[in-house]
Amino acid sequence: MPITALADLLPYENQLRTGYIDEGTQIVNIFNAASNGTIKLTETALKGTLSKTAFYKDFGHVSRRDITSMSDQATHKIQRDERSDFRTYFKFEPVEWMDESFWTADRKQADAVMYMIGTRLARLKLQSAIDQALNIGAAAIASQGADTVLDLTDGTPRNLLQPEITLARSKWGARFNDLKLMVMHSSVFFPLVQNQTVNMLFDLGAGITLYGGSPATLGMPTLVTDQASLVYDDNGTVCFKTLFLTEGAINILDDGFINAALASVVGKENLAKIFQAEWSMWNNVKGYQLKATANPSANPSDAVLQDPSNWSKWVANKTNTAGVLVKSIADLNAVKQQFNVKIVS
Repeated sequence: MPITALADLLPYENQLRTGYIDEGTQIVNIFNAASNGTIKLTETALKGTLSKTAFYKDFGHVSRRDITSMSDQATHKIQRDERSDFRTYFKFEPVEWMDESFWTADRKQADAVMYMIGTRLARLKLQSAIDQALNIGAAAIASQGADTVLDLTDGTPRNLLQPEITLARSKWGARFNDLKLMVMHSSVFFPLVQNQTVNMLFDLGAGITLYGGSPATLGMPTLVTDQASLVYDDNGTVCFKTLFLTEGAINILDDGFINAALASVVGKENLAKIFQAEWSMWNNVKGYQLKATANPSANPSDAVLQDPSNWSKWVANKTNTAGVLVKSIADLNAVKQQFNVKIVS
């Protein structure tokens, strides 16, 4: 049985690398800018399967002093604890093709095929990274329940509209401006805009229409996407997750090394080529970590990562975490005109 040897590897790595770098750099730069610094796709050179970082727990207490007493005071410790980031592993499943087919159909040469594969690899890799970022961000935030979650699916499910944006931001209290970005599905975005259009305008007469002063998102930058990770089923009802994120809320760090193989396929009627690749990513959600019971060093599955019960908050104050999660439906037909004020002199 023939075995592919080193001599069988084909000399098109440069075209593959160029396509991968061109597409990957463009997507990363655009996404990191669009996310307003809340979701970051970067690189790292960490080793192992778990990265632990030590931190000091909150300490120190201030209280009233009794100037008439000489009694002893209770003492308090200064303690350190640790938190961890974890690594997950991915693959680009093997693709096989005949150069003859591309040449016959499109006059596309081998280097052009490799460039195409490189761009496709970069796009799928980064798409999976963004998908994972949204999944782990939503699950981690949901672990704190009503403290960080606004659930509009309880009782009579409703859309995320302007009043609900205010409710979500109010969970951050005086630090509401720390919520830098909304990440929402397009299905959620359009009822929000429709509500602004239908309900936030005033007819002044004489053919003059004054639109409400607040934009649909109440001034919050918004990243609209159709990522599947923002959609879920709740007992037959299609529901959506919207994230209100703080600075540096979610970090997906590329290990920086991608192991790829390109080889000839011989011994068949026609010569062919086969390509596959593998890599790993580090994952971090601000203020949260996977619990030890979730075995974070063992390449946790999507089911583990998406289960809020597997996440815990390691900071004392929620305003030092990733942000707020809103659960809602997305029903464009449910947006009705509530009022129409006409001013006549």
